[in-house]
Amino acid sequence: MGKAVGAILLTIASAVYFWFLFIFFKRLRPRLSAWLGSKLGVTIVEDGEGTWEVAEKGHLAKGFLVGLVDISACIGASCGPILVLGSIALLFFR
Repeated sequence: MGKAVGAILLTIASAVYFWFLFIFFKRLRPRLSAWLGSKLGVTIVEDGEGTWEVAEKGHLAKGFLVGLVDISACIGASCGPILVLGSIALLFFR
């Protein structure tokens, strides 16, 4: 495989990755917070720094769970596609 083809594939993969991140943070993450809030019986809001918190006070355990799910979802959405694409590249392009 030539360098030009590799550069084109890397450019396409990067564009798809950033498109996925955009869709995740604009569409999927708000839906995830609404779903989680309905399951836990609380209202989840995004604070000024972009992390989730429980709107009602007095829900310490649920607030911890909401924060844990938020961090896990963000790390998974950011690192997951890179790990999958890296694994595919190792399998097919070694």
